[in-house]
Amino acid sequence: MVASLARFAAIVVFAAVPVAAQAELDAAKRLFERGDYEKALAAYRTKSDGDHAVAARVGAGRCQLALGRVREALEMLEAVANEDGAGPDALVALAEALHASAEQAGQDKLFRLQQLEEALTKCASALERDTGFAAAYRVRARVERSKGQVDEALVSAGKAVELNPSDGDNQLELGHAHAALSARSAAADAYEAAAKAYPKASATKRRDAWLWAAFTHDQNGAPERAADAYANSFAVDPSNGALYTGLWQLYSTNDAKKRAAIALLERFVKKNGRAAYPHYYLGYFHNALGDAKSARASFKRAVKTPEGAKWAAGWGALAEACLTADDEKAAERAAFKGLTADPNDASCTLNVQRLVSRAVESRDTKRAITLTKRLLEFQPKNAQEWSTLAGFYHMRRQLREAEPFYEKALALDPKDPQIKANAANLYNDTNRGETAERLWLEALAIDPKHVQSLRNLGYYYRKIGKTDEARDCFEKAAALGDNQSARALGSVGGRR
Repeated sequence: MVASLARFAAIVVFAAVPVAAQAELDAAKRLFERGDYEKALAAYRTKSDGDHAVAARVGAGRCQLALGRVREALEMLEAVANEDGAGPDALVALAEALHASAEQAGQDKLFRLQQLEEALTKCASALERDTGFAAAYRVRARVERSKGQVDEALVSAGKAVELNPSDGDNQLELGHAHAALSARSAAADAYEAAAKAYPKASATKRRDAWLWAAFTHDQNGAPERAADAYANSFAVDPSNGALYTGLWQLYSTNDAKKRAAIALLERFVKKNGRAAYPHYYLGYFHNALGDAKSARASFKRAVKTPEGAKWAAGWGALAEACLTADDEKAAERAAFKGLTADPNDASCTLNVQRLVSRAVESRDTKRAITLTKRLLEFQPKNAQEWSTLAGFYHMRRQLREAEPFYEKALALDPKDPQIKANAANLYNDTNRGETAERLWLEALAIDPKHVQSLRNLGYYYRKIGKTDEARDCFEKAAALGDNQSARALGSVGGRR
């Protein structure tokens, strides 16, 4: 009895090993389907030895492919496919890697063709081992499309779907094959079938399949079905920027489409008003139709969402809308809110600079200085802004205050000819001509066509009696189209 129990226990332990290994592989597969490729790769690597080692290494190779590491994937999958126990799945994964390698071949057409042919060979070998292996037909279809064999690709993709219609990748490939033959209605149906077939965890694939359907329905003259497909894509992933970029590309081509996009985005907002992107793009579509008031309201709603409050681009868009409405105080608040979220955001920086330009135009250099100092609190290494700040003090003839800011700018960017030229002007104005001359010459060593340096160096040489040198500077600047230098030539006479 005891011996029987011992044998039973041994059997249970032995059976549990492959069961546990399979559970670990399934967990890694779920990570892959969810798009967590790095985590999936790590999970597959833990099973690189022992039970299910081949399947684990195939999974790891597919993760490398998904991460764009084609060379690593190819090396790994070639090794696996040549091992004993490697089945059709390993051959198909290798075919996928060969196809990816071909697509990266660039101008090397011969290498590309060789890789594609080898991929087809691997698919054929997989089908010799298992004639009902749907993935082999799917990958074969992809390779055939890359070779321009679109009719053959349609047959292969159709076979993959016939064998396994519940696989979203098969349906997606069928959509691509139909699209390659301009069969847009059939392509859109296949894309929708793919979106419905993908598991819930594969959010990225579901979203992208709906996007393919939306684009294809739009090309096929079915705007209502396109809008429905977009709505489904939004429902899958409401905070993904790619969705809205695609929406802009598709619907910004004419006013009728812009109005349709607004209606669609309003549907999105009703479903999920806490997502920032729908409000943000509503603002852009309103702007595109000339409705600045509605645009500003949409941008304001965008930055009130939890996501948008931390999003500098949204604050930048609101600042621009406020400037359009001549509400400078609101624009200032929005721009600096955005810089709080991202100190180097280009849109918010540009809007502060626009506010500074308005202050200069209205001769309010005090406000220009205040705004520039605030900007420098966020961007203390911005040499251009330190030079700009120095320039404002220079304009106000506060030369002592201007000097340290020019020095700061020069230290941060010693290769900028404009900063050198600006600093040179200050030194010239404070009777330090030799320092000014050195800086103008340094600016011209960086950019021999820097007109301001040529002209001002010419003035300096004329002032100290170096007329030949002055004439040379004026002639070069005049040849570059500088009218002031052309007029100054008359004051230095002919050459000696």
